[in-house]
Amino acid sequence: EVWRLDLAKLEWTRMPNLTHDRQAHACCALRGDVVVLGGMPPATGGHDELEAQETASILQCSAGQNAFRLLPPLSCGPRASVVAIAIDEMQSDQGQIILIGERGAVGEASTAMRKVDLAT
Repeated sequence: EVWRLDLAKLEWTRMPNLTHDRQAHACCALRGDVVVLGGMPPATGGHDELEAQETASILQCSAGQNAFRLLPPLSCGPRASVVAIAIDEMQSDQGQIILIGERGAVGEASTAMRKVDLAT
């Protein structure tokens, strides 16, 4: 399930489901849209989470739309367990996001940062 919070009204609104289930993904608001980045398929059938393959997919949904649309994959490759922060800029057609961290060994901190342009 995907929910959107209207900060002005402090109300939650149900959004369309993602096209595929995923875990350890990043999500942020960018130019009024909801953007879901990376992650991996949920562990099933006894598979260990560490064996799951990360994805580079990006999904975007605008307010009032009835489905997420697939954008070009992350230019930095597959990512999971990252934080996404929208950048306030206007040089990009689709917007830019900073990804902080990356999936590593359990208990291992990461200071990795990558700037991602959703148009490329």
